[in-house]
Amino acid sequence: MQRRIGKSTVRLAGVLLLLAASTVITGCKLQIIVPPGGHVVSESGNISCGAGESCTIDITDVFFDETFQAIPDPGYTFVSWRQRLLGWCGGRNAPCRLTTTGLLDTPFMSMLEDDYLFYLQPIFAVPNTWTRRADLPHPGVGVASCVIDGRLYVVGAGADSSGNGKPEHIDEYDPVTNTWRGRAVMPVARNFVTASAVGGKCYVIGGEMYPGGEATNLVQAYDPLTNTWQEKAPLPESRAGAGSAEVNGKIYVIGGGDRAGAGGSSARAAVAIYEPAKNQWRSGANMQVPRAGVGVTALGDAIVAVGGYSFDGWVDFASTLPYPAGTTDVVELYSTTADQWQGLENLPISLQHTALTAYHGERYAFGGVTGDSSVAGEVYHYNAHGRGDSPTGLPTPRWGHTSALLDGQIYLVGGSGTTGTGAALALTQMYTPEPPFPPTPALAFDCNSPTPAAGSTTDAPTAGYYSGTLYNCAQGGGASDVTAWVDEEGRFRIFPSGGGGQLFTGSLQIDGDRFQGTGLNFAEQGYRYFSGGATRLWMDGLIAEGQSDFDGFSLGGGRNLEGRWGSEWGDYGYFTLGQYKSPPPEPTSWVSVAGIWSGLREGFNPPFSGRYDWVIDTDGRLSGHDPTGCAYTGQLTLLDARYVIYELDLTITGCPLAGTYSGIANKSGGPFNDVLHVAVDDGSQHALSLYLLLDL
Repeated sequence: MQRRIGKSTVRLAGVLLLLAASTVITGCKLQIIVPPGGHVVSESGNISCGAGESCTIDITDVFFDETFQAIPDPGYTFVSWRQRLLGWCGGRNAPCRLTTTGLLDTPFMSMLEDDYLFYLQPIFAVPNTWTRRADLPHPGVGVASCVIDGRLYVVGAGADSSGNGKPEHIDEYDPVTNTWRGRAVMPVARNFVTASAVGGKCYVIGGEMYPGGEATNLVQAYDPLTNTWQEKAPLPESRAGAGSAEVNGKIYVIGGGDRAGAGGSSARAAVAIYEPAKNQWRSGANMQVPRAGVGVTALGDAIVAVGGYSFDGWVDFASTLPYPAGTTDVVELYSTTADQWQGLENLPISLQHTALTAYHGERYAFGGVTGDSSVAGEVYHYNAHGRGDSPTGLPTPRWGHTSALLDGQIYLVGGSGTTGTGAALALTQMYTPEPPFPPTPALAFDCNSPTPAAGSTTDAPTAGYYSGTLYNCAQGGGASDVTAWVDEEGRFRIFPSGGGGQLFTGSLQIDGDRFQGTGLNFAEQGYRYFSGGATRLWMDGLIAEGQSDFDGFSLGGGRNLEGRWGSEWGDYGYFTLGQYKSPPPEPTSWVSVAGIWSGLREGFNPPFSGRYDWVIDTDGRLSGHDPTGCAYTGQLTLLDARYVIYELDLTITGCPLAGTYSGIANKSGGPFNDVLHVAVDDGSQHALSLYLLLDL
């Protein structure tokens, strides 16, 4: 339905019109195109455009200033404003302000006077749903994509997984018209490429050559404005099945191999960093697990690498056995600022050639090939609190496809529905994500917390034993159950309550009902073992009276510590810690840690998995060993008989872990035998978070 809104409805009254009388805009128009599912209104109330309407506004003075809001109907969500030529606020999902104020005597004023038609077009959709879009003109497996100026470009299309066809095509999709068109073919045909957009150009990198299938180091850039290709500086090494992401104008190429998947002989762990402005490459820190067919996406200044295919044996984050070559479930996070990797929660299944896309700090993994060579139809979603709700699965399971975020919706294009000699798909499907996961409202701090405000004052002591939750907001790192110890001098340790996680160590300064802390953050690089990942840590927050229960202990008379944290990794988040109510001292027989304690240590640096044994005598002297040659000696000194907290000084010799460590050990009761939880570090770059069981 077409509707014209009269000039009088958008002019400003009174003195502004008198001032503007000599500068009237004669031809500029704004067309608001509203799909079903909502309506658009201006904050002034002067303009309203309903669902299914197309409303045209004549803008006739230089003092036009309106802010437009997109209001979804029940059951719908406002996704974003549509990106298009002469479209306003494209890609944003916030109110859109349009003003001509300040444009007088600028070059832009000539556009407003030349009968240009501008557009404002909201996108409304039902969340967690799929929509079929126009088919790709050239079906393809091993395709990649770029988004440039509101259009989607799919490269490497034209062949199936058996090499039938020629993967030379680049196809352009216009979401406004839901149409595709072919563009200038690639000068060198190849698929299983990776692609990233910088500066209005699509850089197509590496891939498997056609014919033959060998990996290449070729880099070519496509310019949509001229519909031409230009060769760029080649990759330092050939690779196919790599992933890539753009961060701050640089392209990070991650993983890959001599082939894109099974059938190859070597996988890459290398990170190659390309600077388009200089047409130069340099190296970044290697991944911990080499792999091809890896899913890659940017999350802020960091990059996530998911799944893939490894040709060499390696040790999994949580496995006690070396992983065989094959499809992996490993997820790693790369800090582009620190040039370091750390592990994240693994996928629930092994996947290669999954399509990975970020959406408002959350990440979605779509389909792929599983460890048993079947084609996956699942969608895995992770937000700032960990794994999110399970989204609706793929309407058509597939692998070797590409995914891209365009106007707040995720497009999946191409791929194949079968492994082996499967035919290529032309299928294009669009997924509307759920709105971003909101912070937990009950907490005083969340992922968007500003500098802490004043809280309630309490006279309860700060020193003690705490339990709670630590949230990582930066990279979808999730939520971890943690235990904390604070002594009378303000020294603290925050460590995972029963497995892998992050270990914080440092000191607190208390000022009334506020606290600040500094120290080290040991990011997990193996299961319960941290190496080479220490960065400076800061914390601040509020102290309040305890009101809730943690693990069945009353917090009455204790304290809650709620605040936020950040580290040089670029990670940041918030936490809530509840102080256990002081129990009476434990009996001497229970406080004792004498005995033989055994556990498993797993890690990447150095690769190791196996049992270690510690013997502790009645005076707290410790000795032990593990199969790698590490010899452990140390001394435990009782700090608190109420919570059975020991100070531990530990020396390790005879292995790469060699050094002097200090920290704490906490004895607790397990379901079958007693547990000793240890958190120690060397004050620099290495730490251990161990979980030992008393031999019965």
